[in-house]
Amino acid sequence: MKRIEIILILLLFLIIPAQVHAQSADDLINEVNALRSSYGLAPYTIDPNLMVAAQQHSEYQASIHQTTHERADGSGIPARSENVCGGIGVNASYCVNSMWTDDLHRFTMIGLSDGTVGAGYAQSEGNHYYTLMVNSSGTDTGLIKQEAVSEYQVPIDPDAALLQPGEFYTSTPMPDGSIYHTVRSNETLWSIALSYGITIAEIQALNGMAEDDTSVSIGQRILIVYGGNTVEPTFTPTITPLPATNTPKPTSTATNTPIPLPTLTPTPTNTPTPEPLIPHIRYFDTPDAKKLGLVLVIGCSVGLLATIFFGFIKKK
Repeated sequence: MKRIEIILILLLFLIIPAQVHAQSADDLINEVNALRSSYGLAPYTIDPNLMVAAQQHSEYQASIHQTTHERADGSGIPARSENVCGGIGVNASYCVNSMWTDDLHRFTMIGLSDGTVGAGYAQSEGNHYYTLMVNSSGTDTGLIKQEAVSEYQVPIDPDAALLQPGEFYTSTPMPDGSIYHTVRSNETLWSIALSYGITIAEIQALNGMAEDDTSVSIGQRILIVYGGNTVEPTFTPTITPLPATNTPKPTSTATNTPIPLPTLTPTPTNTPTPEPLIPHIRYFDTPDAKKLGLVLVIGCSVGLLATIFFGFIKKK
């Protein structure tokens, strides 16, 4: 008897997770079709091949512990469009009604009149991962263009949507800690990320956006922080001035200032005049001295001529 009970308990442990697993994927399809029904659209029909592909991708997301549109083998999405959703305590209703509220994700669910669908679900360490794949067909429903503000978006005051230059606003966290930002005029994904002090990549990951998708539209509701349980959002804008532009501080520049040298002014020094070897003869300062000098010059000249004549010329 005990063996039978043990076997039954083991079977329950094997069967119950499989039922919960299948039901969670079915819940996602039911939520999407319920959304379509609220707009008067025909439900998507289940495609077994898309169910397998979506399940494989949810299990891959659970294995890497994050939501992603990239495949493990690098292949592309095997459907016309795809939505992914994940996190602690996340359920199918949260994905459809709270996470996938932007135009791109809503187009996957209500953008076209009919199509086929597949869904997948996996869990790991308390996190739940959902994948929705759609091969939509038919015609454009035009619903995305018509709903400037839908029942799944937070209504905003059109006048308050115009931010003053140099201002941005942040949304007040909801009771569960989640923060949703509703896009206003002139905002970009970059300015929104700057407002909350996070990166564009973090916003893209939380909202299932592709890495190259940075487009936002007025009234679009973007998840900034995931708090856990689904709670009807409340919105209280907080106007915060942009941080002041940092003014560069002056850089100290070393300036070599030459030290003035004292100007040297030469001081005249009296140098004694040496005494002449021959004492000065006052006679040479008189007029007679000139006459004497002339007689001596003439006499010497005559003597020189006589010496030349008698000593050299006459002797030859």
